[in-house]
Amino acid sequence: MIKMLRRRPLAFTILAATLLALQPMHVWGEEPVVEVPTQNTTTASTGDETGAFSLPHIPLSFSLFTRDGYDDNSGTSGAAKGSWFTDEGLSLAYNLSTLRTHLNLRSGADITYYPDQTSGQRNDVNSYLNLLLTYNISVRLKLDTSLYATYRTEPDFGSNVGPENVRANYFTTLDNFSAKYNWSLRFSTVTSYKFQLVQYDSSSIGTSQNRVGDTFGEELRFNWLRQSTTLLGEYRFEMLNYSEAARDSTTHFALVGIDESFSPQLRVVVRGGATFRSFTDGGGRTDPHFEGSLNYTGAHHASVAWTSSYGVEEPSSPDVLSRTTFRTGLRLRYGITARIIAIVNGDYHHDENQGSASSGSSSGGSTGKGSSGFSEDAFAVSLTARYAINRRFTFDLRFEHSEVNSGEAQRDYARNRYSAGLTFNY
Repeated sequence: MIKMLRRRPLAFTILAATLLALQPMHVWGEEPVVEVPTQNTTTASTGDETGAFSLPHIPLSFSLFTRDGYDDNSGTSGAAKGSWFTDEGLSLAYNLSTLRTHLNLRSGADITYYPDQTSGQRNDVNSYLNLLLTYNISVRLKLDTSLYATYRTEPDFGSNVGPENVRANYFTTLDNFSAKYNWSLRFSTVTSYKFQLVQYDSSSIGTSQNRVGDTFGEELRFNWLRQSTTLLGEYRFEMLNYSEAARDSTTHFALVGIDESFSPQLRVVVRGGATFRSFTDGGGRTDPHFEGSLNYTGAHHASVAWTSSYGVEEPSSPDVLSRTTFRTGLRLRYGITARIIAIVNGDYHHDENQGSASSGSSSGGSTGKGSSGFSEDAFAVSLTARYAINRRFTFDLRFEHSEVNSGEAQRDYARNRYSAGLTFNY
């Protein structure tokens, strides 16, 4: 199944490119941005934000890119070894809006080739599919669907999927389904379900990381004082089942918060409360929980998306039972001139790892609160300057830095990547 998932996104986009190239086309003025849901149900940009063409009466866009650069630690290890690399890929986007329906589809794939490897040449694959669908059944009832699936090699610092110090092929999907019902002008409810799957090709990593998660939620929303201020109350029930690791658990979330629209351009959402986790093998823990987000759009094609959270997460170390994490992420985009755009993406999280996955429950029913454990900081940032040569070509320069500082020294590393790329927009 995993091998099929590796090939299908790339084969699909190549076939689409062949068919689309035979059709008449014209250029869109704006380039698509891929929105990706993260572990904390927030969104973040991923893939390559490129220009596009569209078919008459079909809101379809397509682009190709190539990028060359140098990676000073391509193996993400403490003993850094550098390598030149070439990255080539394509992306496909589809947008459809009607009075009842809004559909946004993003798909893409790229291959990174490293020729300077001690064990021989290496090819890394990154493919993704992201779908956002909103359907207004009536004035009172609205359905939302968010589907995200990716098969990739690089670690993901923006979500709680796998170890950040390991490069290994894995498949993950995060899917959200919700129904919002307006009972009155002031009161509404949102019923939701979230499904997550994490699956590594390598059995040595999959033993501790492969898992399935199901989360059911019910949110109460009340418009208070004015239409821009909404009070929130939410309950979630999460079930986690690991393939082999002894970390199966159920978690109850009790949260309250506020959704504030200061203007059509600025929105802030904050939730806080507590989580109550019980492990299948015995014991449990109670932790505070916080989620916050800020979204802003302004002049000069500027946009800011900031997210932050604190709470219990799944550990990336194979010997740890549980961890609490402070996580924050920033997506910044600004049009310096009509042709030059600056893009900044950053992710940071601090982890407190606790308990032993192999020890079962500790005395007093405090699983995960034992004396074993360590802290860890992980950080990744990318800076991109993009120049529009004309309506078909864009050129970009990119710098990426990532590092892990851990209480377990063997997990430490620092990495820098420098690259330049060219995108061709049909």
